[in-house]
Amino acid sequence: MRRQLDAIKESNGLVGLNFEVSSVRADSHDEPDTLLTVLARQVDYLVERLDINRVAFGSDFDGTTMPRELCDVASLPHCDLCREERKREQARARMRAMRMRRLAMANR
Repeated sequence: MRRQLDAIKESNGLVGLNFEVSSVRADSHDEPDTLLTVLARQVDYLVERLDINRVAFGSDFDGTTMPRELCDVASLPHCDLCREERKREQARARMRAMRMRRLAMANR
């Protein structure tokens, strides 16, 4: 898997995180009560390995077992996973702005 992710990163590719529960659970159980923190850990791992711009949601709403909180596409804006991701992106944007201000001050 690491070699595949390295190849994706090197080719500026994109990975879609599949929400199908048995694909993201360490025990591979087909359990609809899977917590969204399991998906969040997968997102964090992929972002760490690849970069935020190379990770996408690759859901599978048409016939597989999804977490109950993600029963269909309409639930995406309301799920904790999406809110957490937005918070992380906002935090990254603030950090980038702080770094840019520091660089600007250092170059005066």
